[in-house]
Amino acid sequence: MLQKFNGKFANFGAAPSLRTGTKAGQLIIPSAKVVNVEHVIGDHLRAQPAAPIPPEKIIYLDPANLRKYDYHPVPKDQGIRLLKVHDEVLQFPDGRTQKKCSLLPWTLHHVPQYVALSYTWGCPIEDPVYMEEYKEPKQWILADNGEYFRVSSNEVDGIGRNLYEALKTLTENNYEPVRLIWIDQLSINQDDLEERASQVSMMDMIYNCCQKLIVWLGEELERDIADFTALHRKLAPSISYFMMVNNETALSREDWDQTNVYQRLNLDSRDCQFDWHTYYRFFSERRWFKRAWVVQEVAFASEVRFFCGNNEFILDELAIIPLFFRCTGLSSYFFGSIVDNDNAEPDPWTRILSFRQLQGHLVHVGSEWQKEHARIYRVPRDCAGHAFFLECLGVLRSKDVSDDRDRIFAALGFLKRGLAFEVSPLLKADYKATVEGTYIETATVLLQCLPELSLLSYVEDPSKRRLTNLPSWVPDFTVSSHPLRLGDVADRYNATKGGFDRALGMKTIRIEDKRLWLNGAKLGAITGTQNIVQMPPTWDEEDSFLLYTMVLMQSWFDLLSGVDATTQYLKVSPLEVLWRTLCLNRLDNPQLPMKPISTQMFHDFILNQFIGLEVKKHNGALQQVIPPHLEEQYARGPCWPMPHELKLYTELQIRMEAGDLILPSQDLEKRMEIDLNTGQFCRVLTRHTGDGPDRRLFTTKTGYLGLGPVSLQKDDQVWLFKGGRLPLVLRPVESGCFRLIGETYVHGVMNGELWGKLKKQRMPVCLI
Repeated sequence: MLQKFNGKFANFGAAPSLRTGTKAGQLIIPSAKVVNVEHVIGDHLRAQPAAPIPPEKIIYLDPANLRKYDYHPVPKDQGIRLLKVHDEVLQFPDGRTQKKCSLLPWTLHHVPQYVALSYTWGCPIEDPVYMEEYKEPKQWILADNGEYFRVSSNEVDGIGRNLYEALKTLTENNYEPVRLIWIDQLSINQDDLEERASQVSMMDMIYNCCQKLIVWLGEELERDIADFTALHRKLAPSISYFMMVNNETALSREDWDQTNVYQRLNLDSRDCQFDWHTYYRFFSERRWFKRAWVVQEVAFASEVRFFCGNNEFILDELAIIPLFFRCTGLSSYFFGSIVDNDNAEPDPWTRILSFRQLQGHLVHVGSEWQKEHARIYRVPRDCAGHAFFLECLGVLRSKDVSDDRDRIFAALGFLKRGLAFEVSPLLKADYKATVEGTYIETATVLLQCLPELSLLSYVEDPSKRRLTNLPSWVPDFTVSSHPLRLGDVADRYNATKGGFDRALGMKTIRIEDKRLWLNGAKLGAITGTQNIVQMPPTWDEEDSFLLYTMVLMQSWFDLLSGVDATTQYLKVSPLEVLWRTLCLNRLDNPQLPMKPISTQMFHDFILNQFIGLEVKKHNGALQQVIPPHLEEQYARGPCWPMPHELKLYTELQIRMEAGDLILPSQDLEKRMEIDLNTGQFCRVLTRHTGDGPDRRLFTTKTGYLGLGPVSLQKDDQVWLFKGGRLPLVLRPVESGCFRLIGETYVHGVMNGELWGKLKKQRMPVCLI
């Protein structure tokens, strides 16, 4: 049974469960869909020998003087155009050939079987050499009423080379001939902005009605496709078999490593010397995986086939290995050095999982999911559709588009699907509007239609904004953002709930002249901030990384003097407040295959850094480095390592590095546990705060500790607003007006603990 939508698809790094029940947070692959890939993955389109073309089927044509093709009006009632592939072949003077093609009008109410093509307009590969080769457009000819015309638009005379290669492969394929194709570049009059907007509003239906979606990844490259196919043929069947024989939750065990993986999959490690760089490159360099429009195209299609040259894959097959890596957490073993050396993105193959998940979410988004989402938030069902739309917008922010308005328009199909059948979307594609106007309209509609202020969580840090004319409360969808609650359960945070009621207090907003009016109360002004600690250029070297960690920890400890341990955090130690703030108080870590975060884990993290420094000093290195200092009143409790612990495990580490083989087993096990806890805490820290200075610790005048946007500064203010699940950092700019800096986590107020006490302090606030 496919999983009900819970928002997790937007978080590509999430680690799903494989259980087939319906508990929130589980995914995805129903038992019946665990495919046997042994004889399927990597099959070639075995092109049959081309039969001689009868002379009567050859049409000799000189395209030199052909006129531009003029589009006939598309039928009004859900009308589309399909490219019809004829039997005749056009023969050009330079020796090139092309199947005769024409555009035919149809309506989606009465349309024959057709395939839709998904591709990338420019070069299919992120490679400077190939990108230069693909700059020149190619000529494509269309027949109409006995005449022939060249395809051309105001932007380009012809079609892109990648589309040309896709059409040649599909139309001249003797293995499985294609007769009717929907292709955006040809089926839509690109010079008619009104038609483009109209067709965009139908994209969900166009892809939903097609017999299959053909994804063209580009021509195969000898350097990677053979190795990629061989890897799949060897590894994917073993994973699929493991999932069928064992309980599928076995993939989510915490103890997978590079030593037991082959044994569990019944593979000989000597036969598994795969070229993992090739696998990484396949997903990281193929530009199709980064396009915004493909999210909707794949999600709505009933069947998806991937073509790379003459190699064919299906979606479920490509998803098996990425699913394995995500659930087991083994990707670092196989790809760690690749990512480090290339300074490249981590886990690019997870994009294929997001497509697979999104298909499952769409099964229920108009019915069961909508009811469940409405029940959790206690709102009308149509609000659930807008919440789904907002999650989809978050996905598209990291995708590539040629027109920044498409970051909104490429998600409109999800909005339609999420709304009740009789409800018309308030947003429509309009290519005459500006990018800024499109984003402001989208933000306005979402603030009006959603019961809460979740849109404001999508506002990126000011340092990342590209569009300078947007109001501060409108997200700049041209840049990526990572909201604190993105992909989280609905009621993880609820800073403005009342009493024991889990329901969110309905928002109070007013929008006038690009100004947003809210009702809220000030939590306090920011008095202290963590210094930004940049990762050193040689972070891969052990000494540099240790130095970085020392400086980072000192920046944390320096803030603790501003934490009110007598009023706000009377029942917990400042160190516990610190680690809970660093991990956003997410103890269960549903996105990672690991045990929950705990005080012991933070204790071991601190201890391990001190051990590393002491060992370095013993070996004659880092003699001038002073370990992080913490005031005596804070350096106590279960989080802080005891002197005898540091002495014991430092001596143990020195003996281990000296090759001493006679060591107490109990101490060794504990030392291994310290390393494991350190690694897991670092993973959580990286996940929540980013690989660089993405978020920043701060203290308020009222004694609270928080983790907010990196651009926050002293004298900024932290506010709680009616209808907001998270506090917001604001910057005063004029009397009664503020700029939004971003959402924030503040420990001790995230569950409504303070909201009721601030009732008398609430007032209208204007964001500009």
